Amino acid sequence: MKLMNNVSKEEKKLIRKMFWRSGAMYASVNPVTMGGGGFCYSMIPFINHFYKDNEEKRREALARHVKYFSTTIPMASFVMGIAGSMEKENSEKTDFDAGSINSIKLSLMGPLAGIGDSLFWAYGVLLQPDLQSDLPMQETCLHH
Repeated sequence: MKLMNNVSKEEKKLIRKMFWRSGAMYASVNPVTMGGGGFCYSMIPFINHFYKDNEEKRREALARHVKYFSTTIPMASFVMGIAGSMEKENSEKTDFDAGSINSIKLSLMGPLAGIGDSLFWAYGVLLQPDLQSDLPMQETCLHH
C-alpha cells in the first residue's frame, strides 16, 4: 500500500506546489508571526483550491495561517500537509471545527522543532567536519 494511493492528481499537484513554496517560508520573518507569512504563502494553493467558491471561508483560512508559526524548516512541511488535509475537511464538512487547525499547528511546533533541531543542526554540525576533512587532500582545480 502506497502512502499517496488515496490522493487525487490535483491534490498531488497542490502538495508539490506547497513543497516548493515552503522553501521561502522564513524569507519574511518578523517578531510577531515569525514564519506565519511564509506558512500562509505555502498554504495558498490548498486554500485557493478548497475554498474557490467561498470567499469568506477563503479569507478566514488565510487569516488562520498567517498567524504565529515557528519550527525547524525541514519539519514545517509535515505540519503544512496536516493543515492542508484539515482545510480540505473543513471545506467539505459544515460541522468541522476550524479552530482545531491552529490547535494542531501550535501543538506540533514545539516537539517538531526539538526533533528537527536535534537532527538537522546537532548532527549536521557534528558530521560536517568529518565529511569535509578529506577535501584538502583531494585534487581540485585550485591545485593546478
